[in-house]
Amino acid sequence: ILKDKLGEERAAIILGFVEGKIGQVQGKINEQKEACLTKDDKLEMIRATKEDKMELIKIMKEDKMELIQAWKNDKMELIQSWKNDKLELIKNIKDDKVDLIKWMVGFWITQVAAIIGLYLKK
Repeated sequence: ILKDKLGEERAAIILGFVEGKIGQVQGKINEQKEACLTKDDKLEMIRATKEDKMELIKIMKEDKMELIQAWKNDKMELIQSWKNDKLELIKNIKDDKVDLIKWMVGFWITQVAAIIGLYLKK
């Protein structure tokens, strides 16, 4: 129809232009179809998200348990260290008490000897 009214050359140009525009419109429609999700696509995404969430929760629980176990181990080591330090401190205090008693007896004997010596000198 266009060839009769416009000539073959002009009709080909117009037809090429229209086909190009139609191709662009179809391309955009195809892009939009790909962008739109079907119900099945949405369900698949929800299922995948749930699986990822469950895996993440499982990993977090495992990490939490490892952390709790590490804290327990550190706590037990700290308690054992405190017990050892306490026993060492008690031993040192006992040794110091014995030394203190030795010195006190030594000074007491010296004082008694000095008083007896002064008493006998008169």
